[in-house]
Amino acid sequence: MIFKKYDLKDPPLEIRKHFTMSVQDQMHEMPKKDDPIFEHVFNIIVGSSILALEVERDKAEVLSYKTLIFSSMLEGETREVIRIHSAIAKEILKTGRPIEIPVCIISGDEISVAIQGKVLGTGIWNSVL
Repeated sequence: MIFKKYDLKDPPLEIRKHFTMSVQDQMHEMPKKDDPIFEHVFNIIVGSSILALEVERDKAEVLSYKTLIFSSMLEGETREVIRIHSAIAKEILKTGRPIEIPVCIISGDEISVAIQGKVLGTGIWNSVL
């Protein structure tokens, strides 16, 4: 069990049962939205990618940067997204387009990072050029 592997204190019996059922495939996949387990559950969205980008933009403007929110919907592998950001930065430095320096180009959403080995990581990423 994972607790022994990481030398953690034994959890309560109910948690041990849950992990045992999961390991033995006795537990079903994620419950469906009408499952009684969700009767007392409610969700409130308190933030979003675009909200985070707008806060970053506001701070950059306070610091006297011209700002451009490039995208709040970036997807893909980090290496490719970085190539695009690099091209934009080079264009700005060489031609002053699409916006002149001093500038803060802001983008974000969820991109993936390929890791050597068996693990693939993803997460929310906001970028400020």
